[in-house]
Amino acid sequence: VCVCACVCGCQSLCFHSKCNSALVGSVSIAVGLNEAVKRASLSHTARAVLSRFVPYPAVASASTANMLLMRRTELSTGIHVHDAEGNVLGTSQAAAREAIKQTAITRVVLPFPLLVFPPLIMMTLDKLRLFSAAPRLRMPIEAAVCATAFVFGLPFALAVFEQEATLPVTALEPAFQGLRDSNGQEIKTVFFNKGL
Repeated sequence: VCVCACVCGCQSLCFHSKCNSALVGSVSIAVGLNEAVKRASLSHTARAVLSRFVPYPAVASASTANMLLMRRTELSTGIHVHDAEGNVLGTSQAAAREAIKQTAITRVVLPFPLLVFPPLIMMTLDKLRLFSAAPRLRMPIEAAVCATAFVFGLPFALAVFEQEATLPVTALEPAFQGLRDSNGQEIKTVFFNKGL
């Protein structure tokens, strides 16, 4: 049984509407793209190549949709922002929009190394006819390629944006303009956790 975390932090079954929406969206995209590839007036080889990349948009869209559905309340309530000393200044809807935007981009980049590079590498190895001579090598080589893509791709994708993001005060709501820190200096930049 699939379990998703609610906005409130409790656990609930995937029957929760937010999880269902992301699941339906991802399956729809995967099925729709598979059908589009099958019906396209392309050569058999081109269809076979394109079908290997269908999982990427399905996974990226499902992950992004799930994040948007789970965090959409932040757009109206805002998220906490703090100064360089860690003092909470309040909640900001502008910071929430920026956090959600950065997280959405991260969610699109995250599956790319694992769902795009391995098919490209394996197709190249297929053309070299490496597996014709030694078909038993295919599975361990494919596993090694996937593991390598995961080991190097995951840190890269998570590092696209820093976890502790910043925004200039001028990009925030009027309530944050003119605030001063404990030393009496005007606060020009705020910090916030962008989330995952």
